[in-house]
Amino acid sequence: MGKNQEYNAGYYKIQYSHTARMFYFFFESQTKKDPVVIWLSEGPRCSSELVVFNESRPFNIVKNSSLVWNEHGWDQASNLLYVDQPTGTGFSFSSDNRNLRHNEDGVSNNLYDFLQAFFIGHPQ
Repeated sequence: MGKNQEYNAGYYKIQYSHTARMFYFFFESQTKKDPVVIWLSEGPRCSSELVVFNESRPFNIVKNSSLVWNEHGWDQASNLLYVDQPTGTGFSFSSDNRNLRHNEDGVSNNLYDFLQAFFIGHPQ
């Protein structure tokens, strides 16, 4: 990563759920003042990990399977937030099937709850 760049990954509990947790990757931009780009994969139940390592990729995977900073990644011009959504996709999970959403209202409400928690945890 760049000299002063930070990144993290983790979970936030979905507020109006029983046990749902949404997983994310966050990559700070090189200049930190850039806007936040929220990446939602193109189809339902598509994990964001594929994009992190194949499309907008802040990292490149080299022959020995290690990660190296991609000097042409989107993190050059934006803060990148990748979310595994809806719950049950990628690393996002719930131990209670009542938390699995099957319509746009449920999915969008969970994403809204996730974003509220994320920006409280990342106020910068």
